Amino acid sequence: MEAAYNLHEQRTRKRRHAGIALLAMASLIVLLAPPLWSTVNDLTTGEHFFDLPVIVLTLFLVFLSAIFAILLLTLRDRAARDDQR
Repeated sequence: MEAAYNLHEQRTRKRRHAGIALLAMASLIVLLAPPLWSTVNDLTTGEHFFDLPVIVLTLFLVFLSAIFAILLLTLRDRAARDDQR
């Protein structure tokens, strides 16, 4: 009985982690789409890469990507620690 309960808990935990990862990816896409669209639009309409709006939006995209990478690493480390238990 206890083994079945542990398997059920493990499956539930894996589903929860998958849901959190999907939610994080979807929110990142929702957050990144407007700045990316604006940056590409500015660059295609003749602005240079070193103009202030393009630089600010590029830095914003880099920082959001870095935050997302840190989130993924944190979730992966937490999952590894949970599997060791």
